[in-house]
Amino acid sequence: MSIARRIFWNTAVLLGADVARLLTGLLLTPIIARVLGSTQLGQFTYVMSVVGILGVIGDFGLSAFYVRQAQRETSPVLAGTVLGTRIVFGGLVAAGLALYAVRYADRSLVELLLLGSLLLALGIFPGFVTAALRARELMIYEAMVRVVGVAISTAGGIVAVVAGWGVVGVIWVMVGTNIATLVAAIWLAVLYAPRPALQQHLAAYQDTLRGAWPFASLAILVVVYFRIDSLMLFAMKGQAALGQYGAAYRLMEAGLLLPLTLAGAALPAVARLLSERTAEVLRASVRAIQFLTVISIPAAVFGAIFAPQFVTALYGPAFTEAAGVFQILVFTLIAVFASSVTSGLITASPRPEVNTYIAAVMVLLNIGLNLLLIPRWSGSGAAIATVATETAGLLLGTFYIRRRIAPLAYGAALVKPTLATVAVALVAVRYPLLAALPVYAAAYAALLWAVHGVSREDVDFLRALLRRPRTTLLTGSGR
Repeated sequence: MSIARRIFWNTAVLLGADVARLLTGLLLTPIIARVLGSTQLGQFTYVMSVVGILGVIGDFGLSAFYVRQAQRETSPVLAGTVLGTRIVFGGLVAAGLALYAVRYADRSLVELLLLGSLLLALGIFPGFVTAALRARELMIYEAMVRVVGVAISTAGGIVAVVAGWGVVGVIWVMVGTNIATLVAAIWLAVLYAPRPALQQHLAAYQDTLRGAWPFASLAILVVVYFRIDSLMLFAMKGQAALGQYGAAYRLMEAGLLLPLTLAGAALPAVARLLSERTAEVLRASVRAIQFLTVISIPAAVFGAIFAPQFVTALYGPAFTEAAGVFQILVFTLIAVFASSVTSGLITASPRPEVNTYIAAVMVLLNIGLNLLLIPRWSGSGAAIATVATETAGLLLGTFYIRRRIAPLAYGAALVKPTLATVAVALVAVRYPLLAALPVYAAAYAALLWAVHGVSREDVDFLRALLRRPRTTLLTGSGR
């Protein structure tokens, strides 16, 4: 099976689960916004940001390390040291959040943060099982658990809000869902995960920590980067401002599903084949950037044009500030879509730590820009900082690949989608009607075809990807 087809079908499976999560999740956030208001939405966003950062710290890069290392070795020792280390780090992080909640947190946040610590503890073992399934390219089972879990948590969360239980009730529902996920993870581990040998010499754990460190440092920097704006906005402008920003960011996150899912699904195949079939991997990468650009540029432009109508319709007239934030934030998609490919190539290369260095620069730049822009422009300032930082990260990653791995020329892929988008956008700005959006999308596709932004070869390539192989990669066969 070709690299492109393996990556495509792995991505399709996880993306399908994420789309289902998105569609159900988008029901919950507007209901919180409309029923509970921007202040409680800000509280919910803050707690979820803290849990997101600490969850990545607790994982310590072990999931990505295991996915990569399992392509080279499959042994109880590897599984045992990864799981054991994850239990220790995850447990310490969950306990630390509980201690902070009791000793230092604002009273309005104590119960929410305690529930967050419980979410972290319940996610330790399922995280290991997810990594084991991804290592074998059994994404279908992960997808099934995620879809069912998010459906339950969303439906229960909506009931909690409507019943008057507030965001506390919403997070209690998430705790119950995580318990069910833990049960499912135990069942999947029995069937498909290697049996871990936890009792190992200290040296084995030290080797695991050394191997996981590049992934840990990168993952921590990335999640801090993605969440630090929310925490800084919360500290400088308060819960209501964060609620407005969180509403816009929730929509932008929906657009990140495709590139982030692609990066996660591509890692096993790219890590295994980059050194052996470099030219083929690079060709598939350029092709991926081309297709992602065809989507990201019009998504950003039309998202900005229709943001006032869409955000107001979704969240209500009290969230007009969120519409302005989203008009800026949506342009993040262009850089993120492309950098999902470049960062994946670097992660699979002999020097994955380069991504850590790039992420460190991005974090420092983002913090500096937030300190400069948030006091003056609140959520819009945080959005400007995000767009600028993502663009800088893409340029740094591309520069390294060209210097140290191989030429990765994708600049030409930006031109024709941009021309087609601008041509249609000139009309859409004059007539910004949501009902006309399908017409604008069709006009963009026609113009893109007319200027050869998508060629017959591209269409044939996509058809080849869509022809699902007899030996499905979802079982891990065809390697």
